[in-house]
Amino acid sequence: MPTRRLWIIPTVFVALFSFAAPALGAPDSQDATNLLSNADFEGSFTGEGGDPMRVPESWEIWYLDNPVSCHDLTPMFERSKEGPRLHAGQKAFQIGVRDGTFTAGLLQVVDGVESGQSYKFSAWGHVLYAPDPTATMSRGPDPRMKVGIDPTGGTNPFADTVRWSEIDWEFDTYYQFSVVATAQSSTITVFTFSTQPECLASNFTFWDDAALVPTDEPETPAELALELNSVFRDVPSSATVKTSTTEFEVGAAVSSVAEGGAAEEEAGEQAGDSGAASGTGTICLLMFADENASGNREVEEDKLAGGIFTLVDEAQVVGTYTTDGINEPYCFSNLPPGNYTLTWEAEGFQPTSSQGWAAMLSEGETLSREFGAVAGEASTGRTGGRVRLVRALALAAGAIILLLGLGAGAFVFFSRRGSDDDQPPDTPTAGPTIPIID
Repeated sequence: MPTRRLWIIPTVFVALFSFAAPALGAPDSQDATNLLSNADFEGSFTGEGGDPMRVPESWEIWYLDNPVSCHDLTPMFERSKEGPRLHAGQKAFQIGVRDGTFTAGLLQVVDGVESGQSYKFSAWGHVLYAPDPTATMSRGPDPRMKVGIDPTGGTNPFADTVRWSEIDWEFDTYYQFSVVATAQSSTITVFTFSTQPECLASNFTFWDDAALVPTDEPETPAELALELNSVFRDVPSSATVKTSTTEFEVGAAVSSVAEGGAAEEEAGEQAGDSGAASGTGTICLLMFADENASGNREVEEDKLAGGIFTLVDEAQVVGTYTTDGINEPYCFSNLPPGNYTLTWEAEGFQPTSSQGWAAMLSEGETLSREFGAVAGEASTGRTGGRVRLVRALALAAGAIILLLGLGAGAFVFFSRRGSDDDQPPDTPTAGPTIPIID
């Protein structure tokens, strides 16, 4: 038996090492074929010395210059050197604004690709998004992030030729976004994209370690190219997009190079104008599992299905919506300015925040609210189960203490009637201090 054990142990170790070695020591195959310049953002940044637009070498910034109230403001573009905001190396790229939202990102035009070849663009990104101006951890509604490839080489992120990744988001820890598209010429353009629903005091997006490599993977489905209008806000085709070198309208004509020659696309509304009536506003909603019953959504608290929402104006019901826990925030759009009331109910759930919200909507404004709930006693949700477990443990502990107390009392009564010593309460210890990030 000892001999067999000695044989099994090194065999298991070798097997485990064979799985772990690629992740621990083997170089990423993308490193050798990465077609991007300054892909890790370790190069120089232009605009040092207080310039709010510090652009990483070999990249261009882009942003939507369409300020409406506190939305779509011109952000600051910076290099980030803070350890918690780096994916690797000594630098990352940071986009941010205080008390507002932005729609912005990076782009890089890549020449010398092979027409008809598929390419995969990936980048690591995350957000710091919170109502506290000194926050180091996120706490707020879901923002939106994605990456894209224009296989024609255009530089308009709103062009309908851009193939986008699935929209996602990540609070305070890096997530790798990726998209695959087939080049239509010898030039393609890659984009990063970020936008937010509410004007919070801390609003920052971080990008690091990008890659563009040839691939045999299938193209990312075109239906993932969701228009910004279907997410948070209406963006008219006349809104201005600015880059490091130029500016143009969202719906401007885009030069594209098709296989076999150049062609000028017709001017039109390319993923910009959703047909929304001018002078309207938007109200968005979301229901979440408020596991700590704080009334505020924490990073780990998921969306909930089953909330039935009703929106009324001063005269009638405007619309209803039932949450599915996937496609929220849901937005009532094209709303005339005025006073609105949003109410909700959900069978089997107890509210941890108000079930009614009165909102005054201004022209062009987007208002958002998240509503918390916990499962009722009949539910098998995580919160209800945890509450029942705590109650059961408390009852069991009480029974044990009672039995021990009775036994000790009987012993004292029949021996020398001694008295118990009181135990001092535990002294709480302070938690770790989180450093503030500039």
